[in-house]
This record gives sequence, structure tokens and C-alpha cells, in this order.
Amino acid sequence: KCSKLISNTPRHVVKEGDRTMPLVKRQVEPIHVSRTKLDGSVKNELEGVTANTLAGVIRQLSSLSKHAENVFTELFNESSAHVQRYKTLKTKVDHLSGQLKEMKSRSYSTSASNLASQHYQSPVRVDHQILSRDSLPAALRELYESS
Repeated sequence: KCSKLISNTPRHVVKEGDRTMPLVKRQVEPIHVSRTKLDGSVKNELEGVTANTLAGVIRQLSSLSKHAENVFTELFNESSAHVQRYKTLKTKVDHLSGQLKEMKSRSYSTSASNLASQHYQSPVRVDHQILSRDSLPAALRELYESS
């Protein structure tokens, strides 16, 4: 029950027949921490169950820390990409404002035929492969490769 509360479930839902099944991005494992069989060599059953439960909780904490590292890595990568985009846009805006000041200081005389012969081409290339295996988050990539 605890692992279902901790798991990060996105809002995307996959239809399976007449049921809906959420696509779990990260799942804390093991799900059932106390469902292990005790071997016959255990003298005190209560101590054996307690030790197995404690080991399961430690494994859950290990899984949770792995997912936390993964989340913070994704957050860092996304924020780095945003900072890079901001710097690029700031450079472009500064360049354009410089050009605008230069254009305001001069006066231009152009004819309609001169405007028709000059076409603007953007140097920006559009990324066509937005959804690929490389763009998958690490948690979904592991889930995909394990299935």
C-alpha cells in the first residue's frame, strides 16, 4: 500500500480492454515487504518475520533513493536546458535590439520590387525526432528494456 502512494503515476492512461491501466513511471520495489516464507531453520518466528520485514523496508528505501536520484537528475537536465534556451534567446534579443537602434538611426528607401526579391530564411533547424528512445526518461527506458 505504501509503495503505491510513493510511486510517481503520470496522468496518461493506457486502455486495456474495458479496464484502464495507469502507466507507472516509477515503482518502489519490493511491493510486499512481509510476504516472504521463513525457512525451517528459524527458531523464533516473530524475529524471523521482523528481520524479513526490515530487510524489505531497507530494499524499498534503496529503491526510493534510486528514484529520487533519477527525479533530481531529470530536473537538473531540464533546468539546464531552460537556462541554455534563455541564454540563446537573450543573445538574440540583444542582437535584434542593437539592429533596431541602428535601423532607427538611418533612413532607408526601398522599392516594392526590391522587397520581393529578398526572402528571409531562418537559420533555426526544426527538430523532427522529438519522441525517440533517447528522449525517454531513464525510468521509462529501464521499464521498456526490462519488458
